[in-house]
Amino acid sequence: MGRFLVIDDDAGVRKVLARVLENEGHTVSQASSGVEALKLTRSNQFDLVTVDLVMDQMDGVDTIAVLRNEVTCPIIAISAHLSDDLRDELSKLGVSGFLQKPFTTSEVRELIQRFYPS
Repeated sequence: MGRFLVIDDDAGVRKVLARVLENEGHTVSQASSGVEALKLTRSNQFDLVTVDLVMDQMDGVDTIAVLRNEVTCPIIAISAHLSDDLRDELSKLGVSGFLQKPFTTSEVRELIQRFYPS
C-alpha cells in the first residue's frame, strides 16, 4: 500500500484523515505545519500528500509551492473555501485534487482511490 503525508495544523483533522487512510492499508505520516512537512519530505518518499490551505507559520499555498519541488507524487489541497479561482491557482501550482471541508470518510476514500487505486 501507499505511504501518505497529511499536513494540517488541526490535530483532529489529521487524526481523521490518518485513520481513514490507515484503515485502507496505507502508512501515514503527519505534519502540523508546512515547515515540519518539508523536513519530512526531505527524508522520506511519499506516494500522496494532503495539504490544508489555512495554517499558521506557512500557509498551504506556500507549502504547496515548495513541496512541488520536493515531491513528484499527487498533492491534494484541503480547505473549507475552495473557489474556482483558488482551484485554478492551485492547479497551476501542480495540485492534483481537492477535498472540501467538512468532508466525509467516503469522500476521502473516493478521492484517494482516484490517485492511488488499491
